[in-house]
Amino acid sequence: MHSSMNKILKNTIPLFSLVFFIWLALNRTDGFKSNLITRFDKVDDTYKIDVEKNLAETKEILSQDFHYLTRGRECFIFESQDKKYVLKFFDSSRYYTKYFFPKVSLPSFLDNYRKKHYNRRSKKLAFNLSSAKLAFDNLKEDSALIYVNLNIADVFKDRVKVKNKYGKIFDLDLNNIFFILQKKCDIFYQVYEKTSDEKYKMYLIESFLEMVHNRTKKLIIDDDIGKKRRNWGLFDNKAVTIDIGRWYFDDKLQTPAGYKKEMIKATKILKKYLEDNEPEKISFLNENLDKYYEEFESHVF
Repeated sequence: MHSSMNKILKNTIPLFSLVFFIWLALNRTDGFKSNLITRFDKVDDTYKIDVEKNLAETKEILSQDFHYLTRGRECFIFESQDKKYVLKFFDSSRYYTKYFFPKVSLPSFLDNYRKKHYNRRSKKLAFNLSSAKLAFDNLKEDSALIYVNLNIADVFKDRVKVKNKYGKIFDLDLNNIFFILQKKCDIFYQVYEKTSDEKYKMYLIESFLEMVHNRTKKLIIDDDIGKKRRNWGLFDNKAVTIDIGRWYFDDKLQTPAGYKKEMIKATKILKKYLEDNEPEKISFLNENLDKYYEEFESHVF
């Protein structure tokens, strides 16, 4: 009995030790590895932008070091040394499945599943690139954007230094990296919850509506309303969208019905928050929404 138990322990302890050390390494780095950063291997004119727009400012910002801040659903986020900016690198494991798509033959039903899985992830990258282009071209101020890199470029002569959670430095050439550079913002709902100034709360609601209106009137839908309430921030006391990963054009927003539908959807989380915490402000929200609907309709007809 003892001999059998010893044999089991002898075989399982190394396995558990390996799993533990892998877990520890991932926990220390939050899963960040430089080879996970999404890189481009070709130029795609679909995502062409004016690379000179904000380029001088971008280079100046990127001359400082960046330190690991947190991990989003699809990106690793670094904070500038002066704590004024965030640099987002996108996790290629969310888009590509290199090990899932080896050059080996599979039965047709497995091969079809493999292709479907790969194509779904590749489309997700295309969606994020397209969304970032929309934001940069149309709503830079409303998304606190400084710069986006959506193609292979040759404009960044200097490398940027980023540090992971435990201080390891990575020297990165940004010319073929998908990145987003934004102003660092306070989280909108955190600011709202902390303030006791009722007039300021009313102002924040109005600022949020103005942000949504600015996007909707440019016929851009946000397909991620942010159930965790972390998609929106405040910069210079103005509401902005932090997460720009799921924006797309829709001509239906030109119509009163389309405009109203998007405004209702985009304020759904705000309305739910007010219903749960400050129901007396629902009428204020609805009155302001009605003003936007009336103004929109008066310009259409």
